Amino acid sequence: MIRRFLPESWSTQSALQRSTGDEFDPLTKLLSRAAFLDRLTNVVGSSDEDDAETALIVIDISEYHQINLAYGEEAGNRVLQQVADCIDSVRRDGDYLARIGDDQFSLLLTSVMGREHALLAANKLQKLSDNPFMLDGDEILLRLHMGVSLLENTADDPAQLFTRAVKAMYRSKNGGERIVVYDEVDQSPENHDGTLLLDFSKALQNNKLELKFQAKRELSNGKICGAEALLRWRHPTRGNIPPMRIIELAEKSGHGDSLSFWVLNQALRSCAGWLQMGMPMTVSVNLEARTFSNALLPAYIVEALELWRVAPRFLILEVTESTLMERNSRVPINIEELNRIGVRISIDDFGTGYSSLAYLNRLEVHELKIDKGFIDEMESSAKDKKLVTAIIELGRNFGLKVTAEGVETFRQLQKLRKLGCDTVQGYYVSPPLAIDEFIDFVSKELGIAD
Repeated sequence: MIRRFLPESWSTQSALQRSTGDEFDPLTKLLSRAAFLDRLTNVVGSSDEDDAETALIVIDISEYHQINLAYGEEAGNRVLQQVADCIDSVRRDGDYLARIGDDQFSLLLTSVMGREHALLAANKLQKLSDNPFMLDGDEILLRLHMGVSLLENTADDPAQLFTRAVKAMYRSKNGGERIVVYDEVDQSPENHDGTLLLDFSKALQNNKLELKFQAKRELSNGKICGAEALLRWRHPTRGNIPPMRIIELAEKSGHGDSLSFWVLNQALRSCAGWLQMGMPMTVSVNLEARTFSNALLPAYIVEALELWRVAPRFLILEVTESTLMERNSRVPINIEELNRIGVRISIDDFGTGYSSLAYLNRLEVHELKIDKGFIDEMESSAKDKKLVTAIIELGRNFGLKVTAEGVETFRQLQKLRKLGCDTVQGYYVSPPLAIDEFIDFVSKELGIAD
């Protein structure tokens, strides 16, 4: 079954829950956060001694912000309204439902028979959200992350009941689980690096991450033709966090797509700057498999290109071989749509993945990137030199550009030029540079520095 977004008629809540007034959220007509906390306090204060239990479920919509970016705020509002209906279908008389944040809801279950009964409600919500939504002709799957807490474990403290449900919800997002009950939460943050996860989320939200740019040099004319955007994060106490660790933290915290979209946006912003300065260079962005499979990706890229007024031909998206070979993914559809937009596709670390060449016939890609490991061993290993030669020949036969990564010596550059490689990048050309340093470096190369 496909759940369709309805432009007007979406209300199924009771008059009490959907009425208007200061205590209600103006978009969903649900209780506001403040009004909900008042109800929570009243319910806990009036609870009796019978066998009935009070439980709280806090619900987060993972894709809400990406939908806003790709489809606009109006579409995001329709998503919230539809999710409100979805949750309301589980709400019974006497339960309370509220919107407590941009993409978060809270459902207070006033009479349940313990933990399993509360989990039953949460599982019903998950099953309802498993149906794809239709949004502007696209099927969108929403992931709900839920935290559950029970009053019997909080010494009848409403504030603690709420706080524990929120903590369980974030554990759900960080661990990739759909539903987490607070009594399942490991209390030792060191075991899950919870502090670093929280620090990463704050860094992403507060724009404390950084992109550096490594230049790419065209071997035919010696000119700088573009740059790869490389993610960096300097933690205030732990120092530089490795890029792969940053990506791992993003996935664990449920921010994988948000991080990719942040990188895309910042890379295009920088590219717009150097284009305005008369430097016609491309920017390459490496996307994780999950983001490349996201149905929202093409729409987001169109919007970002328009926002920064960058022509599509200046954006290169890098994808790994293993991502291309994934079955039942949306990657081939996204690549087709991105080609229609005019964005170029590069296969990163070519030769290290599945190495099946079928996708070169099936998918329209524009560049092969030779992994640094092959370049390192090219001079000492005859097999690696043959492999580099074969990749360059393969690129030429398929009409693809070939870029060698990790070039660190003049000797390597000379050999790659003789073999017919198109482009090189690495420390011999330039280390990763902050945006101002990169522009200064290219300006000097072009002879236009102040």
